[in-house]
Amino acid sequence: TIPRNQTFHSKFFALLQVGFDAWEPGRKHKTYKGKPITKHFENFREEITTIAGFYEQTFDIRGRMKLRAKSISFANMEDPEFEQLYSAVADVLLENVLARYSNRAELDAVVDQVMGFL
Repeated sequence: TIPRNQTFHSKFFALLQVGFDAWEPGRKHKTYKGKPITKHFENFREEITTIAGFYEQTFDIRGRMKLRAKSISFANMEDPEFEQLYSAVADVLLENVLARYSNRAELDAVVDQVMGFL
């Protein structure tokens, strides 16, 4: 096994943070039963990971099939697969959230800038 690159792991989370900060849910109603509905980073990460194609198929208690984001822990994902995940997530973000970026190079420059602040 090749140990994972911690810096690249941090870069992945910087990429997700750029997407999360730019993402607006687009709901008309921002409350449910009188309580505010807020964005949640972990839900965002899981959904983006699933859309990127890195998921496991499971069943819920009612027997319905569910997609669950694949674990990105160091023990469960080696560097080559993590690099594929990073690239796929960047593509998903550019297509669905970060439309103002003209290309991947522009997004990578912003992520590198965010990394400089970490």
